[in-house]
Order: sequence, then C-alpha cells, then structure tokens
Amino acid sequence: MKKEKKNLKKDITRQIKRSLIRFIGWVMGEMTPVQGPFTDAKSVVILAQEKLGDCILLTPLLRLIKENRPDISVTLICFSKASSAFFQTDSHVAEVVLVKNRFWSFLFNSRNREFDVLFNSKDHPSFNFMLATLFIKAKVKTGIYHDYHTRYFNHEFNPEFYSQVALKNALLAGFLGISYEPDKVRPYLPDLPVRAEITEFVTQIKTETAIAINLSSGSRDREWPEEYWEQFLGTINQKVIILAVGNRIADKLNLEKKFGNVIPSPETKNLNEAGQLISGVSLLVTPDTSLIHVAACYGTPVCGLFQAGNLHFKRFHPLNIRYKAIQSESWKLSEIQPETVIETVKELLNGK
Repeated sequence: MKKEKKNLKKDITRQIKRSLIRFIGWVMGEMTPVQGPFTDAKSVVILAQEKLGDCILLTPLLRLIKENRPDISVTLICFSKASSAFFQTDSHVAEVVLVKNRFWSFLFNSRNREFDVLFNSKDHPSFNFMLATLFIKAKVKTGIYHDYHTRYFNHEFNPEFYSQVALKNALLAGFLGISYEPDKVRPYLPDLPVRAEITEFVTQIKTETAIAINLSSGSRDREWPEEYWEQFLGTINQKVIILAVGNRIADKLNLEKKFGNVIPSPETKNLNEAGQLISGVSLLVTPDTSLIHVAACYGTPVCGLFQAGNLHFKRFHPLNIRYKAIQSESWKLSEIQPETVIETVKELLNGK
C-alpha cells in the first residue's frame, strides 16, 4: 500500500510538471524556425542526461564535433554528479558545468551568457531540462521532438521515437554541417585513472580467451537470478571473469570460489576499470546496463538481456558492434531461462 501511494504521488507530480511544460510553451509562443545546416556556430551548449549509460551515448556526438569542427567550443550542462565526473577529463569538451543543488542560481546567472546553439538531449519531457532550455540564451535552440516540447526549439529533430539514443544525439552533428556515416558511429570513455592491478590482470586474461559476465543492474527487475548464473557457469565450457558492484560483490566472490572456470578478478573502482576488463575478453554477457555501451567503446561483442518491449531494447541496444539480444516476456529478466542464454553465447562464440 505504501509503495502504491508513493507511485501515485510520483505520477501526479510528473503530470503536473508536464502540464506546466506545455503551458509555458504556449505562453512563450512560436519560436522562429531554423532549418540548418547552421555552419556558423562557434559555441554549442548541450544539456547532458544524468545516467552513465546516457553519458556514453552522448560521446559519439562530441567526437564528431571535435574531429570535424575543432573551432566549435562545447559546454556541457550536467544535472548529476555522476555525469559531471564522467565528462571532467573529456578532451572533446571545453567546459563542464554541474548544476545539481544550485539549479535556480544557475538559471538566473545563465542570462549573462549567450551560445550560438543549444541542444537539449532528452527525447522525453523533463521539467528541469525544459526550464534550462528556456533560460539559457542561444541564437538557435535545438532538441528532439516530443509533443510536450512544442514551442521550445527553433529546430526540432524528429527521428522515430525508438531510434538508438546515440544516433538521435548525432543528428546535431548534421545540423552543424558535419557529414557522418551512422553505421560507423561508436562511443568512447573519457580518460580516468586505471590501477596497475587492472592493467596487469587484463594482460593475463587476454591469453585465456575469457568471457565476462555482469551481475549488477540498475533495478531488481533487471537482475538475472544468482541460481541462473550458477547454471550458466556450470554448463559453459569457457574461462569467465565476473563484474559486479555494490550488493552483488558478495555474489561475485561466492561464484569465484565455487566454479573452477571462473578467474578471480579485481574489483573495479570506476567505469574505465570495468572498460579495461571488458576490452580484454571475447564476449560480455550482461543485463541491460551501461556496460553494454562500455563494450561498444571497445568493440567487444555482447549478449544482452533485455526487458520486454521496445522502450529499452531499441533505444539502448549495443551500437555498431556484434551482439545478440534476448528479451524477456515481461519486465522481469528472471523469465529468461539459462538454456536460452547458454545457447546464444555459444552462437556468438562460434561467430554466428
């Protein structure tokens, strides 16, 4: 009952905010349309999404701009500490601004500066993102079409909603006059410290032709049960390393002791350390998490476990790498049977 009340309150709050977004849009009136390409831009401000997976999927756009238009200065507005930390060392970005815990002062001060182009990277309505779109001064404001986004942008990109998110972001490159081939777009990880024990371990596993499995995910529904992982490890004839964070680390240690084909691996401290481990294996098996996109950074094939429907699978599937996706018949990954994963992994390892 308490959970139902909490969800109801959350839904009501969301609807109120969406109604405010639409009301403000109608009060503002029509924006002057700009068709593009807008080749005169020298400064671009991008509203970066909060989660790490979304951050990785923004990197192809940043690379396209830096490599093709190095004269453009890119500023990222980050709404979470995680996204700000992710981009702090990114050489493709001139400035990273964290607005968490000072959002209203940021909006007030943002009127003192003007950019050539603003890009709102959300493909769905967000109250804070739309307020930032409204207050930040830019000659041309761009964003991805949504019914609630009406009247906020001079130029709306209108891809199919279930398009891969990185390719939606890359549409800004085309607007800036940059040509690119969508099937060659690939994400990257900005440089972050990687401990010596990680790099030494990666050198070791490259001689083992190991695969990696990831136990962790962002929610309980997206976790595959430990007993299923045990059946997988007991059946697969392959050296395996295990990735895990938080409350799944204890499970990782238990499985490392229990199965002889599991190579004990160091605990990773950041996304780059996980990326180094993934770069050294021949395949990653994982629920739908940011590690799918980390694998894409290194060209590592993926066996991805996804919830039912298109919301996550089509928008966040691995980008331009070899992969196979297994979808549950519901929101619970526990409905995916071990036999299905084992067979799919064998197909990937055999080049199918």
